[in-house]
Parts: sequence; C-alpha cells; structure tokens
Amino acid sequence: MAERSDPDPTVLPKFLAHLEPRDARAAGLARRLLDSGWDVESLWGPVQMDVWELTVRRDAVAVRFGVERGMSDGVLIGPAESAYDDLVPLSFAVLGWARASGAELPLDDPDEFRPDYGAYGAQAAEWVRTGGRDAFARITAARRQYLLRRHSLDQRLGDVWLAQTKAWGAELLEAAAAPRDPAGADGRRNDSAQLHGR
Repeated sequence: MAERSDPDPTVLPKFLAHLEPRDARAAGLARRLLDSGWDVESLWGPVQMDVWELTVRRDAVAVRFGVERGMSDGVLIGPAESAYDDLVPLSFAVLGWARASGAELPLDDPDEFRPDYGAYGAQAAEWVRTGGRDAFARITAARRQYLLRRHSLDQRLGDVWLAQTKAWGAELLEAAAAPRDPAGADGRRNDSAQLHGR
C-alpha cells in the first residue's frame, strides 16, 4: 500500500467533513477507529476529480476510506501491506465478525451484501485485528473465487445461471465464514467441498 502522507494537520478534519455528507456511516466509522487507537497511515487529497484517501492502521490491519468524483468509494480492509487491489469491502469482514459473534446478518446475494458498517464496522475491524485474520483470509479467498465465476464468460447464459451462481457464492462465503471447531477438521472438509463445487 503506497504511503502518501500529508503533513498538514488540517487535512484530516477537512477530509472527514468532506466525507460526512457523502457517506455519514464511513465518516463516523473513521472517527471511531481513530478515537479507539487506530493511526493515520496515509492521507492525501484533494487531487484532480475530487480524489481523497485516508488509510488508518492498527497492528497489521489497514482500513481505507476514499472519495472520488464527489462520491464515497466505500470502505476497504486488508493486511496493512496490501496493494489497493488486494483490499476488500469491509462488508466481508462484517460477515466474518457476524458469524463469529452470532449476530444475525443474512447473506442471500453476494453482490448486494451491504451490512451497516456504521453499526458493525468497528467491531468487524477489531475482529480481524484481534484474531479473525485466518477466517477473514478464507472469506477473501472465497469472494475471489466467486467473482471469477460471476464475471466469467458464462454470465451470458442468463438469469437462471446468475441466480444459481449467486446462490453458490453465498454458500461458498458462508462456508468460509463459519466458525471452526477446535480440531479444524470439519472446517477443512467443508472448505474442500465448497471450493470444488460439491
């Protein structure tokens, strides 16, 4: 993750004020993380086309916030040294946290899974940081596999294929997010079955 820190201490409040009307949940989450001990890893903007970026870090986990063309581009999370393309939407960390904690957040359509990260984002980020990294890595790998099928040439097969693929993707993600037993045997067996489409 490239670091382009701006030494101007006024940039952070300007960014948060700029983000607030565009994505109040993201702005609130950024403030909560900063208030709870996450540090600014990089911060820059605005540059052409109203592009801003804030990345906060704690230990080995980073959370990224951004604005482009006057719109929030969501919240991403991943290992602190990740390239931008290796970060994933925070919603998938929320999925892992929810399954680990027993919170009820249904996953029916991986393309439309948008839990309230204003409500759950801080807990999800802390879950990744404090012990959920292995589960989060499984979820990230499952999401990558789903996207490869979802956006393959087979998508031309139509609505029935799309519905089946989304259902398969939801099952894949649920298997990845499911809490593991102490021995881990059941989780490895379920992962293998899901990853091979069985």
